[in-house]
Amino acid sequence: MIAAALLLAALTLPEVPAGAPVNRGEFLYARPLGNVPAGIISLTLDSHVLLRSQELRDVRIVDAKSNQVPYLVVPLAATHEGKQSVYRLALPYESLPNGTELELTTSAGVFERDVVLRRPLDESRGREAEVIGRVGWKSTPSLRTSLTSGRAIEIVVDEGDNAPLPILSAKLRLLSFALRFVSPGTSLTLVYGNSSLAAPRYDLALVSSQILGQPARSIALTNAPPMELQEEETHREPRFFWIAIGVAVAVLLLVLGRLISAKRS
Repeated sequence: MIAAALLLAALTLPEVPAGAPVNRGEFLYARPLGNVPAGIISLTLDSHVLLRSQELRDVRIVDAKSNQVPYLVVPLAATHEGKQSVYRLALPYESLPNGTELELTTSAGVFERDVVLRRPLDESRGREAEVIGRVGWKSTPSLRTSLTSGRAIEIVVDEGDNAPLPILSAKLRLLSFALRFVSPGTSLTLVYGNSSLAAPRYDLALVSSQILGQPARSIALTNAPPMELQEEETHREPRFFWIAIGVAVAVLLLVLGRLISAKRS
């Protein structure tokens, strides 16, 4: 049934020409997608793309010739799943994408607490503790609150005259997105990590209703660490530096030799 629907969709696809070429060296990260089957594809983005891209503005899909493959961004539905206690939480990145939530869970049944999120005191930088959020938590197994920044935060639970509320877990939840595109049936690569780029504008948006209204084959990024494209360029700089030094020394020796020869004569 699904195969038949995909076949029918392939027969009614609008023609989608390749986009403009890009310079892969201008991006920090590359994620090979392998040989992607022809047809409408839905690529689910992982946390690395969401956290390391510029709110998806710099994300591009490119073919073997570095031509862009136009895509549409599709939001995915979220899956549901003394007096104070202070919990310190280290975060993986300094900034987080919009829509990020911190989720706390507890095993308690009947309770009411005030919860404060704050950036901790940093004496080395002369920074006082800063409150970044307040929320009430009453008799529910989980609490979600928005969180957008901070390499480290403190979760302060006002216990009142009660025993400490048992906190089972603390999780970061990111909004999920997928890129929907018409694959040419070749090897493709996802690149991102270029703060100078604006969001792409593709003619594909003009036929978005056709693309979004048809079934798509779902693919996901691999768990392999992304390649850092600019690392090779940084390794080249010292090499060029020493070549330049060598050329300069050779020129100086040549000039010095001529001066000595002229003085002797």
